[in-house]
Amino acid sequence: MMFKHFFYLLLGVSVISCNQTENKSEEKVTVSADSTRNNSTILAGNDLKVENAALTDIYATYIQLKDDLVKSDSKEAANVSAKLAGQLKDNNDYLKIVEKANDISKTDDLKKQRLYFSDLSDEMIKAVKASKVESGKAFVQYCPMAKNGEGAYWLASEKEIRNPYYGDEMLNCGDVKEEITKK
Repeated sequence: MMFKHFFYLLLGVSVISCNQTENKSEEKVTVSADSTRNNSTILAGNDLKVENAALTDIYATYIQLKDDLVKSDSKEAANVSAKLAGQLKDNNDYLKIVEKANDISKTDDLKKQRLYFSDLSDEMIKAVKASKVESGKAFVQYCPMAKNGEGAYWLASEKEIRNPYYGDEMLNCGDVKEEITKK
């Protein structure tokens, strides 16, 4: 009899804690939707600045693109990726970034955009890591479910996970793998 009461007590605690976790996730979604509308809100206090001013600007635009994919806004992702490619049109150091940004800009298919974003992110991570960070930080984040279970990385200005590969479907799926900061 005592075991039966203990079992129900544990079951009740489990249900309550799952509901609290679920409510926190819903609360985060609301915050994310509000904070991703204005890029300056996201970057405030953590602007990544590298010695290459062009890359600093490119990173800010990349973060806008990431946020549009988090919101599953394929039209705005296409617009921002076109802007990103335009920022780099005369820069031969970032040809692969231009290529992937152009790929994203040419489609409104969110699944294709997210696939191209994975390749773009790999190139952005290499570029930021190869640069001297003057201030701020970037977080290398990873989702093991992206690209049909292959996994994919992306950069973020905040430590909190906002998954660009799944948006609201799996907003918090992933973890921080590395922090890029001034050495």
